[in-house]
Amino acid sequence: MYKFLNKDQRQELLDELQIERSKRYADRIRVILLLDDNQTYKDISKFLFLDEGSIANYRKRYMEGGIEGLILDEYSTKRTKLNFVEEFQLANELDDRIFASTKEVVNHIFKKYKVKFSISGCNNLLHRLDFRSKKQKAYLVKQRKRPRRIYRKIQFSQRKRKDLLWRCNSSTS
Repeated sequence: MYKFLNKDQRQELLDELQIERSKRYADRIRVILLLDDNQTYKDISKFLFLDEGSIANYRKRYMEGGIEGLILDEYSTKRTKLNFVEEFQLANELDDRIFASTKEVVNHIFKKYKVKFSISGCNNLLHRLDFRSKKQKAYLVKQRKRPRRIYRKIQFSQRKRKDLLWRCNSSTS
């Protein structure tokens, strides 16, 4: 490694480190300063409990965008696979019909909408629509096991229904 920061850049990072409140961003600045002090990725990962890939990523981000590139996180969530209308229809179907497991819901979505969900992805969708899966209770061996059922934890209020309808109508127009 070699020193890649000039005095002004180093002082700017030190000033930013003193005023930075977020520990995550402060650690990123520390990584750049330690790299400039000729510390190895392995030593820095040991000191700051970071993996070496993150350290390399922080260095690359700093070299490309300076402090702003290092600190700014442009994370955005993934777009949902079903549109508002399909989610509204699915919520109504889940209200009307009882599914024994999340896997059945995944199969139903695939048959009706031709969209493939993983079980965890379908669970996230169900939670977003205010559905929860009820776990089985322990029974005696001779009793028949009851299947898990998808049930409504919070009643799907009229306000939420109207909000969903409004979003459906505004997205189609």
